[in-house]
Amino acid sequence: MANGVAQYVDPAVFPGLNTFQIFIFFLACFAGIVNVLLHFAVSERMKPLAYYVMCIVATLVSSALSLFVWGSVGPLTNLGFHDFFGVSFVYMFPAGMALVLVPKLGQRPGMFKPHPKVPSYDAPSIGLAATGLITIFSGLPMVILSCLFFFDPEALAVSVTMANTSVGIAFNNYGLAWAGGAITGAIIAYWKRSYAYLLLGPLAGYVAGAPGFDVYAPWQTFLVALAAPFAAWAIYEFTLRREIDEHKLFPLFLGAGTFGLLAVGLIKAGTPRGGYFGIQEGPYAFQHGEIGIMMQVVGIVVCLLAGIVTAAVMAFILERTVGLKVSEDDQATGLDQVYWGLKGANGSEQHPAPLEPKAAAL
Repeated sequence: MANGVAQYVDPAVFPGLNTFQIFIFFLACFAGIVNVLLHFAVSERMKPLAYYVMCIVATLVSSALSLFVWGSVGPLTNLGFHDFFGVSFVYMFPAGMALVLVPKLGQRPGMFKPHPKVPSYDAPSIGLAATGLITIFSGLPMVILSCLFFFDPEALAVSVTMANTSVGIAFNNYGLAWAGGAITGAIIAYWKRSYAYLLLGPLAGYVAGAPGFDVYAPWQTFLVALAAPFAAWAIYEFTLRREIDEHKLFPLFLGAGTFGLLAVGLIKAGTPRGGYFGIQEGPYAFQHGEIGIMMQVVGIVVCLLAGIVTAAVMAFILERTVGLKVSEDDQATGLDQVYWGLKGANGSEQHPAPLEPKAAAL
């Protein structure tokens, strides 16, 4: 059915085929995001082959996990777990993997203490980081639109979890999540004299609000987003004090993500959702389930455990086969130089062979 032209497929064979074909691409993009996030946690420390193998496994596991915690008739969603935007299987899952991999890979040279080759680990350009943040902001509305189903009459919009919503509500919630996070992030940045919170703040607001973009009233999203950066700040400061070299997934997902999933369970408890539109009775009846705090806790635990178990099993295998960690000396030299002969962050450089005079003149 993935290869069939939707309008020529008998609805009795596969109703709504067009929508499901779109979700093939959609879930493939989600799997890609999972692996990008995993790269944030292990970059510069994990061997490339080990990372590629880990990506294949993470793709398969996260895709299976999406059935349980995101599809409206999946076991946990059908029982009451609510996650509009995939925070659970896209964000919490790689954070669970990072809980295993980061301690195994250790600190990068120069991150917390000087190294003979790397006196200090310098942060990348804030301009480039801010550009990345703006790119994320501009791209996510397309994902929001893709998380909605439209049915007759009058293009009724329901979320991927089959909760009542509308395009305007979802988009306004998205904007206010970034606004609320940006305000508190700026306050924390000024208080701590650290620009990092100018970037963490909006992201924390978005991550915390995302599970409820479909069911929150906009003012509720704004209040959740205002509080979210404090959750990210608590985890960020915790990791710094204990010299844990992971400053993205832990603050945003273990902090703001957990806070957001719990918040929607508290604020919107009792909201009907689950099942599938058109089914009137039985275990998959439309909106037969209700949001509740206990299922939110179960969903968080399931996604984190899925990441922890996946990473633990794969790390055990990789350490005994192709290897997992890049040597500290290679890390200090710089992997750009070790693998590609390019100038590294520490200023060292492997020069190519001299050009012929004519080529040099050209």
